Amino acid sequence: MTECLWLNGIRLAAPSVFCAQGEDWQRVRGALDTPVAPAPAPWPTCDFPAMNQAWAAPDPALASLGVDRELARTMEKQARMMLTAACASLAQLDPDDPAESDEVGLYLGLPTVDEAVPTWAALQGWHADGGRAPWGEWLMRETPPFSGLSMLNSSAAAHIAATAGISGPLAVYSPQADAGLNALIDGVLAVAEGECAHALIGAVSPKLDPLLPLQYGPAIAPSLAVPPGEVATALLASRTASSPIRLAGYARALVASAGRGTEAVAELIAQALSMAGRAATDIGWVLHNQPWQEGQATALRQALARLNDVSPLPTLNVERHFGRCGPASGLLAAGLAHEALSRGELWHEGEHGLVRQVLHGNAALLIALAPLGQCVVVVLGREVL
Repeated sequence: MTECLWLNGIRLAAPSVFCAQGEDWQRVRGALDTPVAPAPAPWPTCDFPAMNQAWAAPDPALASLGVDRELARTMEKQARMMLTAACASLAQLDPDDPAESDEVGLYLGLPTVDEAVPTWAALQGWHADGGRAPWGEWLMRETPPFSGLSMLNSSAAAHIAATAGISGPLAVYSPQADAGLNALIDGVLAVAEGECAHALIGAVSPKLDPLLPLQYGPAIAPSLAVPPGEVATALLASRTASSPIRLAGYARALVASAGRGTEAVAELIAQALSMAGRAATDIGWVLHNQPWQEGQATALRQALARLNDVSPLPTLNVERHFGRCGPASGLLAAGLAHEALSRGELWHEGEHGLVRQVLHGNAALLIALAPLGQCVVVVLGREVL
């Protein structure tokens, strides 16, 4: 195997997180030791029992970021979460190496927002009022300002760029579970190819909305349903970071054929390991999201079983513990892997819950599976600086 040397100088640093389990990595690590249970979901009971619960994050306060209160009102909660995580990562840039605004790129994995018109809250309020007010008058009064415009992915990116003063290259990936890792790969490539000196890479989950069970229903096998969760996470890719963690290898493809799903996922893992110059015995931790269909789950299980034939690998399904979080799942896995590689410890799914243990190996394997067959595999490696 030949290592991809041209990615060697790009380091991943300053990971941040904002979710129901905690607003920083210290709290998130504590939540893995003592899991946080999901709460009842903010919508009526649906056919998927798992979808009747959700991990809801607190509403971010943006005053400390200098965001005007009236401006914050025009932003969806997911945009506020993404802005909070992004600014937390940017705050960790080396003050001795100030970056010009055009030297920072922005690469985001964002969900598609399907706006309910009228909103669920407006419907509930009108029925509670007994329908005394004319419907049109009620709808105009209860529709949030800038509704629709405030939900666009481009608006979320614009808020981050404006608040942080970013004017470098920008890309948004949407809407599925592969979006976060695609943003990570392309953000690192942008730095490697000289498009920007630093890349701010982030991802956020879909909003907890009554439409979510309807959106997920056709895509999820009932046996694979898990509660949704709100997560925003970010990190920086930079040549000047002192972090020993880097993107070592990757592979991505559309695994559309159910008949050879196992071989396709296994081939992507082999490609990513080959690009990284790593063997299966170098992998200390495998992190992945919750599969969507039974065929995906079987392909993932069998592909990982082949790796385990070489060396038993601790594995974590991040969405079982943080919720189905769409684009954020892959970057959440990257943040957890960054913590594990930096600290030398991980959490393995044992028979009686998560078990903290020592990390053996100098790399982590991340796998993201999306509903239409998209599959992205990433290898994060730890180097001796």
